Amino acid sequence: MMTVIDLFSGICGFTLGLEATGGFKTVQFCEINQALHSYIKLHYPGVPLHTDIRSLRLPHGFADVVVGGFPCQDISSAGFGRGLDGTKSSSWWEMYRIIQEVMPSWAIIENSPCLRSRGLDQILRALAAIGYDAEWHCIPACAVGAHHERDRIFIIAYPDRARREREDVSRRAAWRDHARPPGSPSPLTDALRNRLAYRISPEFGAGTDSEGAAFQAAPGHHLSWWPAQPDVVPMVHGVPRRLAGWRKQAVMALGNAVMPQVVRLIGEAILEADGCGK
Repeated sequence: MMTVIDLFSGICGFTLGLEATGGFKTVQFCEINQALHSYIKLHYPGVPLHTDIRSLRLPHGFADVVVGGFPCQDISSAGFGRGLDGTKSSSWWEMYRIIQEVMPSWAIIENSPCLRSRGLDQILRALAAIGYDAEWHCIPACAVGAHHERDRIFIIAYPDRARREREDVSRRAAWRDHARPPGSPSPLTDALRNRLAYRISPEFGAGTDSEGAAFQAAPGHHLSWWPAQPDVVPMVHGVPRRLAGWRKQAVMALGNAVMPQVVRLIGEAILEADGCGK
């Protein structure tokens, strides 16, 4: 069972997706929005909840996995394009500090796909500087059968080969045994692509992975898609004043959340690549 630090927890989409695999257990939450604290405490009683990532300090080896979707306001196309130097999205560097302190076996970072031109290079260089290799994939919600695009970038980082050999951790054997030349697919890429290959909605055609390779549903494969969802905006209209604030918080929380179904596929791919899954 891999232990998880869930940063920028929100409504716990990362935890929901990873724990659904049966191979992960969250041992630390961090969420600054007080409106969501009661939700986290209700559904995950006994798991520590820290309220400000800037003051969160964790020891080396505290958990196996660090996950988080840091604020995207300075990354997304709806923002001002300040990137990782912006007031909100600079929170990445706090997440990076925690990765550096804990040195987990895996890190999963989520954000707007606009990150590709607004800071992805900085993130990859920073991770490489502390001994992590990484790959990234833009995975839309339609890749798991939803009737909307909701494209997001997921960066999956793991110790580079030199660090893996220094640490000589037995469960990293699958990675050492599958050492690959530069540019060739990793075991994680293969495992993830295999899971996504049958989950691309025909509404949006095919998706592409970080290497530009296309994947889409196999011909004749029957899929069960989610029913179309109504626009969320009307949810905040026509409700009693005493509920308006709650409704607004709910809509914002859903809008900021990661898709647990996508995270579950990533978790399953990690378990497979790590030699712990099917």
